[in-house]
Amino acid sequence: MPLASGVFSNPEAKQRIKTSAIEDLFPASEHPDTALAGLWLYFCGYDEAHALCQDLETPEGCFWHGILHRQEPDASNAAYWFRRVGEHPVYPKILEAASEILARYTAPLKLKNRWDGLAFIDFCEEESLSHDIARHPRLLVLRSFTKFYGLPGLRIGYLVGHPHVIQQLQGHQSSWSVNALAQTAALAALTDQGHRRKSLAFMKEERRRFSQALSALPGVHVFSSAANFLLLELPKTLPVSTVIDTLRQSRILVRDCSDVPGINGYTIRVSINTTRDNNALVRAFGRIYES
Repeated sequence: MPLASGVFSNPEAKQRIKTSAIEDLFPASEHPDTALAGLWLYFCGYDEAHALCQDLETPEGCFWHGILHRQEPDASNAAYWFRRVGEHPVYPKILEAASEILARYTAPLKLKNRWDGLAFIDFCEEESLSHDIARHPRLLVLRSFTKFYGLPGLRIGYLVGHPHVIQQLQGHQSSWSVNALAQTAALAALTDQGHRRKSLAFMKEERRRFSQALSALPGVHVFSSAANFLLLELPKTLPVSTVIDTLRQSRILVRDCSDVPGINGYTIRVSINTTRDNNALVRAFGRIYES
């Protein structure tokens, strides 16, 4: 089925896929379900592709699953499934193709050498596109103070862009969009470079140590992260509800991700806090295994 204008939502093609036997569509394929999921995705059969991807644990199946969520767009779920792919030959090809496309329209932007959809940009500042604004005046970067600066309750963020563009946008900004207390706190946070350096150094080391400690727990899989939290996949013998209830009794709260679309029912998210708090969480897990 050649790539052509209008082919993606071709009803005739969808009907043919639906009424054809999978062995007829892919007679020589070692993974016909994966191929079929990709074919449905190609023709915008998102529901059909998603139903197949739910049961595909292959790197290709996880990649299709990530593409599905990226189409919604649901960046967090897409990142989860792209992480499940692991290292894959398709990633360098995608980055190479993206560089070629960008080069047709503008000077090349900096591209990361691998995808990391779960990283909060403050923890990997060198990857931020805000450094390219001087060369790309139409580029806008939106940032928040929620995670890195620990100011979620103030509901404040900022936009980085070329001065001329920002001046134009200010003419359309609503009055009193930020309260005075939030603005004062945000400005103080931005000028506190000591906090920034200390936080980055601590997080880099503690994330590594905490991840290793959690990975040592039987059956627990810890996904790699560049942010200040970790995504854990628990063993199927350990229900998420049991873990959350038991941890709550120790005054430890974690995020239940079992009902997040695209993530299985054995997944939780834990924040990287102080070394003392992180050790307490590991010990609490140990008590769960003993009970």
